Amino acid sequence: MIVLALLVASCGGGSDDSSASSTAATLALDPTETAATVDGTPIATATLLDLAGDGAGPEELADNLRRLIINQVLEDAVVDFDVAVGQGDEDRAREAIVAEVTGGSGATLEEVLSDAGISSVAFDLIVRQTALASAVELYLADNAPPPRDEDLQALYDEQIGDRANVCAAHILLETRADADSALARAVGGEDFGDLARELSTGPSGPDGGDLGCSSPAAYVAPFAAATLEADVGTAFGPVETQFGFHVILVTDRTVPTLDDVRDELAAALLSDVFPAWLTAQVQAAVVRVDPVFGRWVTDPSPGVVPPS
Repeated sequence: MIVLALLVASCGGGSDDSSASSTAATLALDPTETAATVDGTPIATATLLDLAGDGAGPEELADNLRRLIINQVLEDAVVDFDVAVGQGDEDRAREAIVAEVTGGSGATLEEVLSDAGISSVAFDLIVRQTALASAVELYLADNAPPPRDEDLQALYDEQIGDRANVCAAHILLETRADADSALARAVGGEDFGDLARELSTGPSGPDGGDLGCSSPAAYVAPFAAATLEADVGTAFGPVETQFGFHVILVTDRTVPTLDDVRDELAAALLSDVFPAWLTAQVQAAVVRVDPVFGRWVTDPSPGVVPPS
């Protein structure tokens, strides 16, 4: 469900024809008019009123119009890409969404939608947009060039702290001078665990400074970097953090190579293609909004700003 948050999170109430008429009457709107156009394709005011629901104010109308504009961008894309999105695709999207939102809760779909304030009209839009987005995402992935080595390397460097595993101990001290002294004693051959029990001000001191084994990402940034830099089996430091000065001993470290995780990294880069494409397409679209509903903006993100 890669687009639910972007497209339809917190959808408005939606309702039947009578509620749409009520909203139209309250705000003096004409359902036969056009609420917006997207690259020349009209979005009917009646469609917006049906989605927004009874009693919708300017903010709700503007937000739901944004969703319909994004939906039209996706509809245009499947035409441009010559990708068919039929009833079967919507049925599969519906089944997947239902399984996701009701799985394990024991609640029915109707109960989930009611609790979230999402009407059947809004849910149908979620289903359609999910089917459209899945089709476009697959098309983009199939037609995307292979990830560049420099992009894979950059992502690898960014994620290495999450992917590595280190077993470490440390001695925490209040001053650099004390840390320099502890490091000299450790390098000189004194037992690291004994030094930690004697000198460390941290909670792991009584355990010989043992921190166990974990991803470096579990530590604050300077400490994490040190666990990747230090030679295994050799005391390292001092390393300053907000907690004080650390002398670190890495006893074991496993770091996957770029080749080990190349396929995962490539998949992660591909997963970013669709959101970036959608944002660019929506920003590039020629969108005209009836001023009664507000004005279209693309910065900092695409949306309809309701009238004052």
